[in-house]
Formats: sequence, C-alpha cells, structure tokens
Amino acid sequence: MRDFVVPYTSTVRTTNDVNTPASTENRFLANRSLRVVSASDRIVPKPYRTVVSPNAQTFRISRVSLSGADSLGQLQDGVDELMSKLGIETTEYGGHPIALSLSGSLPGDIAGVAEAYVMDVMSIGTTIIAADAAGLFNGLMSFLGLLDANDMTIKEVTVQDKPRFSYRGHQIDAARNFRSKETVLKTLDVMALYKVCSCFVSVS
Repeated sequence: MRDFVVPYTSTVRTTNDVNTPASTENRFLANRSLRVVSASDRIVPKPYRTVVSPNAQTFRISRVSLSGADSLGQLQDGVDELMSKLGIETTEYGGHPIALSLSGSLPGDIAGVAEAYVMDVMSIGTTIIAADAAGLFNGLMSFLGLLDANDMTIKEVTVQDKPRFSYRGHQIDAARNFRSKETVLKTLDVMALYKVCSCFVSVS
C-alpha cells in the first residue's frame, strides 16, 4: 500500500485549519475544567422529579449501613458487590443509614409503575421506598450516582422516579467488536448503575 499512500507529516489540512488532535494530555486538561455537575443532574437517566432544598447540606460518607436489605431479594448480592467495587463499605451499624422499604403508597403520578421509587437523602440518613425490589435497586443506584467519586460527598435531595420505558437494553456486538470476558462483566456492572435491565450479545 505504500505506493498509494501519501506520507503522513502533519494533521493540518488547510492554511486555516485550527483543529487540535485529541491526545491524552489535552483531553485531561479539557476535562479538568468541566463544570461541577449539580446534584439534580448527577443521576443517569435523569429522574422524573428531583427537588433540592435551597438550604440542602453536602456531607461526606465512607460507609453505609442498610436496613431492610432483605426486601431486595436476589438483587442484594449485586448491590453489595457494586458498592464494594466503588469502595463503599457496607456495615450493619455505624455507617450512613439507608432504610429500604416496600410500600404501595407512592405519589400519584408514579404510583402503579413498575420499578418506580421515592428517595429522600438527608445528612442523618436516607430512605428509599418502592413497590417492588427492582424499584429499591434503582433507588440505590441513584444514590450511588449522586456520590462525588472524588471526595465521596453527597448532597441532600428528594427524588421521585419512574422508568420512561418498560424495557431498557444494551447490545454488545461481540462478532464485530470482540471484547474480553472481564470487559463484558464490567459492562454489566455499568448497565446496572444506569438501570439498564437487559443485555443482548450478538455473535453472528
């Protein structure tokens, strides 16, 4: 092919080309100057309703203590594993208390919707109420999304959320874009954090 390829000497294509090619150094500098994301914008996907009080406090946590975790059912092991990977210690006592509760009495505009939840984050403790285990799981993932990974701080906020779609999936095209087992498992963890409920792996 060397007889048909022009030698590469510069990224500048025209005299007025001011494009700066991406590099690890300039991407790091650009990302370092990004604005601080507000508490109401941290959760992905964006919640149905978020309320941040004008006098909301920001506080730091290093570990959490879960009560009512048995309501998660088979999802409890996944919660413990994700928190461990994020460096959040779960204890029976002494951490930031998170109370999980199954209840059929959610606000009217999210009541009766599968996976809906209400989360109230306060410096003295967090409560998550949902009608099913999947809703409690989603609430915990939103709690993790609120955490600032740099200093493990979180701001007081009330969240009322429900899925916009009944099905949320992600496709991995392993035939054309092969990835290792470890990468696929990491992808599944990220899907859980973003509340994606199904993964389809294409091998054809």
